[in-house]
Amino acid sequence: MRVPRSVMTNDGPSRRRSPRRDGALYGGPQTKPTCRAGRLVVTGTSMTAVTAGVPGNAGQPPRRGVRMQDRPRVVRHPVRAFSDLTAPAFKEHESWRESRLAELELECQHNTRRTLRRALDTLSAELLLVAWKLGGAYGTPDLGNKPDPVDELVYIILSRRTRETAYQGAYDALKSRFNSWEELADASEDEIERTIRFSGLGRRKAQSLRLALGALIGQFGRCTLEATRSWSDEETSAFLCTLPEIGPKSAACVMMCSLDRPAFPVDAHVGRVLERLGLFRVIGVELKGADHKAKQRLLWDAVPPALRYSLHVNLLVHGRTTCLPGRPRCSSCVVSAYCASRRDP
Repeated sequence: MRVPRSVMTNDGPSRRRSPRRDGALYGGPQTKPTCRAGRLVVTGTSMTAVTAGVPGNAGQPPRRGVRMQDRPRVVRHPVRAFSDLTAPAFKEHESWRESRLAELELECQHNTRRTLRRALDTLSAELLLVAWKLGGAYGTPDLGNKPDPVDELVYIILSRRTRETAYQGAYDALKSRFNSWEELADASEDEIERTIRFSGLGRRKAQSLRLALGALIGQFGRCTLEATRSWSDEETSAFLCTLPEIGPKSAACVMMCSLDRPAFPVDAHVGRVLERLGLFRVIGVELKGADHKAKQRLLWDAVPPALRYSLHVNLLVHGRTTCLPGRPRCSSCVVSAYCASRRDP
């Protein structure tokens, strides 16, 4: 993977130059980072940035003229530059940047802080570009996720290994059959299974739903997750992962979509596209050959918080429509110029 010398202009992400045959994304001097046996090495010229929030001046506050007001933690739309974020979102971005840099220093102790900071800022800038491109192509569509966290929990359990139309139909069937999730928790597994059998895995899902909702009642007295809003991200994730059928990816979905936590769910589509793009190699993270659980673990906190929602949604759609498992449609891919695995016609 090769990294652009400069990826931003004052008007936002710059237009790419024609890719060179050697795989470079932009013309001009390149940097080529590698990581071997825990040692991160960046060779070539340094990356130059000309706007706040990207390599070179990522520590600067948002520029004047940006309206400052309190916003939810989850940013649900693509951003052109980190400097366009509200003050709270920019503060969270900077906090993430410093914590990730500290982690890299522990993992790659043979490299200077300056080298590691440059690698991290390169990754952030490239992810910003990709998120912006995908957002322009797909518009960050609504995928049917629920604003209420318990609704989302049920929705996620129903979605396991199931087609989208089937699990959406199963969710609607449960909402029609039961007046509340407490009523569903009191119902027999046979009754629940009959209601959702058409979607597949009815018995397993019926058992998981009863156990998960029962756990909420046991913890909070009713089917709710409202108490977790005052918990830390780590506490919330850990609790959700104790529920049946809820692993880190499902916990991240509930947190991101319904609890206003900037988590980053990595499903099969998201993981496949990011593996092919190869962007995380700049910080020594190789996704090739990793299963979906390993990818979720590697990427849990590897994406800037402000990009996570839009990047997840649009990568998922991109993986469903363009970056297909067997035969990716590279000729119609809007981010092929940034992809380490693209197939030239």
